[in-house]
Formats: sequence, C-alpha cells, structure tokens
Amino acid sequence: MSHIEKSDIVNPKNLSTRYGIIAGILMALFLMSFQVSGNDYSPYLKLFKYGILGTAIVFALISYKNSKTSKGIFIKGMTIGNKLSLVAAGILAIINIILFLTTNDWAFSKYGVEPESFFQSFVISGILFFETFVFGMIITLSVLQFMKERVRL
Repeated sequence: MSHIEKSDIVNPKNLSTRYGIIAGILMALFLMSFQVSGNDYSPYLKLFKYGILGTAIVFALISYKNSKTSKGIFIKGMTIGNKLSLVAAGILAIINIILFLTTNDWAFSKYGVEPESFFQSFVISGILFFETFVFGMIITLSVLQFMKERVRL
C-alpha cells in the first residue's frame, strides 16, 4: 500500500501526516481556548487534548486497515501511529512558539509556568512535544491491541 503510507515522516500523501496535522491543530486550538478564556489552571481538563490525538490515531489506523490487502496491521500500524504523533507534537510545539512570538498571552503554560521569555516558551514547547509523542505511542499501542488479528490455539 505504498499509495497509503510512504516511509517519509512528513509527506502530504501519508495518512500519518494528514491526520497528524489535523490533530496538532485541533490540540493547539483546544489549549489556546484555555489561555484565551483565562481558565489556564485546570491541568486535568487539558488532558482531554489527548482524546483528540487518540481519535486521530483511531481514524488513521481504521482507514489504513480498511485499505490494505495483506493481513497484519501491527508493525505498520505502530509506524503510522508514531509518525502521526511526531507530526502532531511538532505542530503543537511550533504553534506554541508562534503564539509566544506574536501574542505571548495566548502561549501555552505548563505545570503552572507561564512563558515570560523565549527560553521558557521553548522549554514548554519541548515538554509538550515529548509528552504528546509519548502519549501518542501509548495510545497507538493500546488501539493496535484491539485491532490485530486474534490467533486461536
């Protein structure tokens, strides 16, 4: 299925890139809504951004599973989920830095740290990047456990 998912990490024809861009933008809008509304100190509500990432991963994996001809989704599914998470994490980090450079009131805070300097914004973006990537890998692994073919003994 080379027309579905190529080996490039960022390729507009890849499922992982398309769904990763959508997830990254929606997650950024979700976090930005907290900053704009002034309700920035609810870390538990901010965890719902991973629901957006999980939904994108599920849709991408279902789309891949429905379009492929050979059996077995696990290895390729892990690749798709990991690349999708990388793209979404990169978009989220880049949007945070852009928000800080344009209107720093809308830049995302993390662990009660408001970005007051470019370095703080860069650190928060790095934390968001790694956190999103790791959550994406965990979500992918969990989803693939339900999607893989069952072996009967």
